[in-house]
Amino acid sequence: MEWKDFNTNQNFFSFYGFLPCLRISEPELKQIYLQRAKEFHPDHHSQNSSDVDFIALSSFNNLAYKTLSKFNLRLDYLLTLFHFEKQSISLSKDFLMEMMFLNEEISESTPEKTSSLFEKLKKYREKNALTIESYLQMEKIQLDDLNSFQDLSIYSQKENYFSRIEKLIQGKVEI
Repeated sequence: MEWKDFNTNQNFFSFYGFLPCLRISEPELKQIYLQRAKEFHPDHHSQNSSDVDFIALSSFNNLAYKTLSKFNLRLDYLLTLFHFEKQSISLSKDFLMEMMFLNEEISESTPEKTSSLFEKLKKYREKNALTIESYLQMEKIQLDDLNSFQDLSIYSQKENYFSRIEKLIQGKVEI
């Protein structure tokens, strides 16, 4: 493939030659990214060389790599790519109550007790990761599998909660 075959209307997966999936070969992604970064860098092309906007291609390459190289960003991108509204999924009341109690525990804790809070958060994250284990093995996300998108969306929303809670706990350590 040549740079003429690329455009910024592609999705990030097709831009790098991947099928839309959660699991991506990180070394392969990085190799393709670096190859494209070199190929699309505006300094390698004179301004009069073509109608191709190498600055846009270079920026697209950077954004695609940043998104696909981080699991949670890749997951959110997949959900967006397939037009799945994360807001349409509600988290269970049990989960929300657990998070409320954990928040209260954090607010009442002392910096010395943060290691137990981090351990508790780690267990929540491990339990959450189990819910998407089967999707990590898929070579391609199926467009017609609504349950997949619901499960992935719930996982993502819970991870957002866990990230905020982790910041709260870290704030206790810094006090």
